[in-house]
Amino acid sequence: MRKQKKERKAKQGPTVAQRLAAWYASWKATGYAGLKMYVGMVLVCAAAIGIVAGLREAERRVLGGQVVPLPQRVKLHFENLPDWMHDDLLRQIAWDLLPDGDQTSYSDPRLTADVCRRAQAHPWIARVERVTKQLADTQHPDARGRLARDGMVVIRAQYRQPVARVQAGDRQWVFVDREGVRLPDEVPTHQASVRQKDGQIKTRWFLPTSATPADAVPLHYVAIQGVDTPPPDVGQKWDADDLAAGLRLAGMLSRYAWHGRITTIDVRNHIARLDPYGSELRMFAKMEQGQTVILFGRFPLESGDWEISPDEKLDSLDIIVRKHNGLARGEIDLRYASPFVRTR
Repeated sequence: MRKQKKERKAKQGPTVAQRLAAWYASWKATGYAGLKMYVGMVLVCAAAIGIVAGLREAERRVLGGQVVPLPQRVKLHFENLPDWMHDDLLRQIAWDLLPDGDQTSYSDPRLTADVCRRAQAHPWIARVERVTKQLADTQHPDARGRLARDGMVVIRAQYRQPVARVQAGDRQWVFVDREGVRLPDEVPTHQASVRQKDGQIKTRWFLPTSATPADAVPLHYVAIQGVDTPPPDVGQKWDADDLAAGLRLAGMLSRYAWHGRITTIDVRNHIARLDPYGSELRMFAKMEQGQTVILFGRFPLESGDWEISPDEKLDSLDIIVRKHNGLARGEIDLRYASPFVRTR
């Protein structure tokens, strides 16, 4: 009996400690590759279990009504709007950018791209900086009584401001911005100081169809006449050198307090196409009796010439205006170092 027990005992395998020592030696010999694989498998299994548990918890919350559902309504939110932008004009722009209104789906993956495409082609928008989606801060109950948030399409852009009206025919006038882009026919016509909801007072512009405050004053748009080419479609740039010269002069006039007296910039003789000795650009100023004709000449060539700089010309005109307590009725010639004034 003792002999059989000794034989059985001799047939037993290595101990646990011996096996662990053997595994450790094999892992060490292979740079612990086996151990790394074993630990990696354990981590992958743990992650899979966590993901499944998270999905089940999310499903439980949705079914239990604890997660806010996707927005059912989409609204446009405009960032960095200019002070002159009136609400009526803003509603027109919003309608053009989001024509489907409340029927627009917030989950539509093409929503921001479609709005951005429409904004880039809109005549009142000069440049689109970004278009994003986000949820509104406030919540409201939906049709099922669950809390929901409106979806917002947030637009940040630069807008076109009308600066002049250009004669396009015997009785047709079109409005352009400072870059010469043709704007829609209905532009703001009046301005007034309006108190905002936050208490601040800002200057707002009003369309002809808007409810205009009693103290509103008409906006001044200088008229540019004599452009030699027909106007483009709305939203397109009027690519004409004579118009560009007129707009450049109009932009410089805006620095002076009396610029509202200048009613018309005449570009018919641009590049001396009518009279080689006449003033290429002329201005007309409205006076209480009659008008003043101002001979501006032309802008100097980029390569340089003897033409007096436009800043010197307008500064001389400013001196004349202050000296005569307004624009003298008659003719003012700014083409010479000493401006010539002929009054009537």
